[in-house]
Amino acid sequence: MHIAFALAAALAIAVVVGRKVQKDRRRLLWDRAAGHRREHPLPVDSYTDIDELVRNARCHCGDKLWKRSESGLDQGLHVVVTECDTCEKVRKLYFDASGVPQ
Repeated sequence: MHIAFALAAALAIAVVVGRKVQKDRRRLLWDRAAGHRREHPLPVDSYTDIDELVRNARCHCGDKLWKRSESGLDQGLHVVVTECDTCEKVRKLYFDASGVPQ
């Protein structure tokens, strides 16, 4: 009886730790992707490209992001502030719009 309880507890701990590791890995990969940091904006050819990319963007948790606001920053940098429907995490997406005709 004690062995079965110990095995069940060990399995539960392994599942929780495994989920945490997967979540951390997804978050790390999301943070490293182009457009997810100011230092590595995603190059775009038009503002329509930005709208489409934001519409198709996914949070690290897998759900859709919706646009809260957007603005142009210095030197053609464009930022879109988004929020996840599920985890409610606020994320910024950065775009290099320096090649977009004015």
